[in-house]
Amino acid sequence: MQAYSKGNKIREAGVPGRIKNIQHLYPEVIKFIFMLKSMWVYFLNLYMPLKVSLFVLCCFAAILQATGQHVLLVKAGTDADRQVLKSYSFNSTPEGSEVADAEIKELLGALRADGYLLADTISVNRGLDSTVALFVVGEQFRWARLEAGNVESDLLSQTIFRRKLFDNRPFYYAQVARLLEQLLRLSENSGYPFAAIRLDSVALEGNVLQASLAIHKGPFIVFDTLEQEGQQLLNSKFLSNHAGIKPGEPYSQQKLRHVGDRLRQLPYIKLKGAPYVSFQNNQATLHVELDRQRANRIDGIIGLVPDAQEPGQYIFTGQFDLLLQNPFRRGKRIALHWQRLNRASQNLEVAYFHPYVFNSPLSVELGFELLKEAEAFVNRQVRVEAQLQQGTYNILKLLLRQKDARLLGEAAGKDYAGFKLAEYGLGFSRRRLDSWQVPRRGYEFSAEAMAGRKKIRSLPAGVADDSLLAGSVNMQYRASGRFAYFQPLGRQWVLAHQLQAGLVADERLFLNDLFRIGGLNSLRGFREMSFFASDYALSRLELRWLAGADTYFFGFYDQAWMRYSSGNLHLKDWPLGLGAGLNLGTNAGIFNFIYGLGKMQGQALNFAHSQVHFGYINRF
Repeated sequence: MQAYSKGNKIREAGVPGRIKNIQHLYPEVIKFIFMLKSMWVYFLNLYMPLKVSLFVLCCFAAILQATGQHVLLVKAGTDADRQVLKSYSFNSTPEGSEVADAEIKELLGALRADGYLLADTISVNRGLDSTVALFVVGEQFRWARLEAGNVESDLLSQTIFRRKLFDNRPFYYAQVARLLEQLLRLSENSGYPFAAIRLDSVALEGNVLQASLAIHKGPFIVFDTLEQEGQQLLNSKFLSNHAGIKPGEPYSQQKLRHVGDRLRQLPYIKLKGAPYVSFQNNQATLHVELDRQRANRIDGIIGLVPDAQEPGQYIFTGQFDLLLQNPFRRGKRIALHWQRLNRASQNLEVAYFHPYVFNSPLSVELGFELLKEAEAFVNRQVRVEAQLQQGTYNILKLLLRQKDARLLGEAAGKDYAGFKLAEYGLGFSRRRLDSWQVPRRGYEFSAEAMAGRKKIRSLPAGVADDSLLAGSVNMQYRASGRFAYFQPLGRQWVLAHQLQAGLVADERLFLNDLFRIGGLNSLRGFREMSFFASDYALSRLELRWLAGADTYFFGFYDQAWMRYSSGNLHLKDWPLGLGAGLNLGTNAGIFNFIYGLGKMQGQALNFAHSQVHFGYINRF
């Protein structure tokens, strides 16, 4: 169905094409004669200025009937009405009489919305294959003046109300409705949920209208406490901060609309019903009913990978993760991650998240990371994030990172360096998922950019670089991002796709400056953190078949592009990983098994280089 718009003239239907052979129309002749008879009766009962034109149009309708095409004809009783109708468009060949009636109603609605309040149809004649509507449009109503009435100027200044829009201007219903809606919403969001808005002192002279705005605010309402029905799973101050509703603040309908969505962003609770409000003594109490959701997690992974130092032998690698969410019912988070990469390399990460510091909108996350690479170097890193919730799904971050790199005994002759780095930056994240555990639909996005000064303290023996001396200082720039989306494909299939990218730029990069890629959480089919990269892009494509709430089979294809240039070392590669796995949910926990193959420069897809990962996740 075609929407109405000004500027397009009415399309009157004609014969869609020349009829070269009319012998097949003989059976229609009798039908045509009877139609002429009914048209003649119709002709005798119309005003003379319309008789000839309507008769001709009905003849066209009869011809179109012979071709089997329905036609909608719109006519006006006066020249003035006809000129108005020329600025509106409609579908002149609708699919049947019901669609034609809908077109007529929409045309009337468009006319009345533009100030032709008396527009109507005098008659609508419906035939088998045609509909003829006779319109009367009338004069366009205009404003003489719209007064502010008893509405405060501060409130009006936040709306579309401007005198030049209403003084001696055409009357547009949508414009008036929008103004009244704005006044109502502003009142509801500033402590007056029972406000009523109307036009008062309406005076009409001919087609000229004058009126005043009138508002009845009702009682002023403030928020009272937030009541948790049933289990008391959240501290009252944390619940108030996260919901964005604080006792004593003016009532806001807009804030209430977002309470449910904001609470659903917490992975350790779930809503048992929609939040609702009760009013008493000029106070509004918000009621929520929460249920506990298991989000604390302990999981471990054991990997079996080929030993690079002893061909034909295998070594065990491992990973352990602990995540505690909402301890003491205050929304805090404690995370621990430990990983053994090979015989002498380990990685340790610890993080603590504290929401709404001193009941302010600001949350803080502290992190510590230690990376020991064989006997070559040790990186220690402290990270501080100040987070500010923006709306329901967005978080802005202010970042600070201090990194201390020290060389070990086996760094001699390798492209490492000891240095201190202080970086500052900004970050942003947004998450909209239908589930935290096994999402079927939604997306999440995060990005950050940092810059800082790096002071080189030492170079390993055997690395000659006259342009760099101990104590020199240069700038380093770092950016990274991640985007993941989940799309259901039928009832049991889900497509999960994740994109990652990062770059680090410096006048002189060392290996312990670079990103570390590879393993279960990045490029599957390779050992954990087996690649160094100054620039990389990674696509992780996964097709899942859901067999239960926490059980699914999946196949994956990971494709990466990466490069780095560090001293005399240069690399550009397109490694890929592919394989399959199982995520099995049981009462005891979640077991996962992943088998992957990897391909890179110098290594073809080979079962001898396969990676096998076993994992266990226990939620409590």
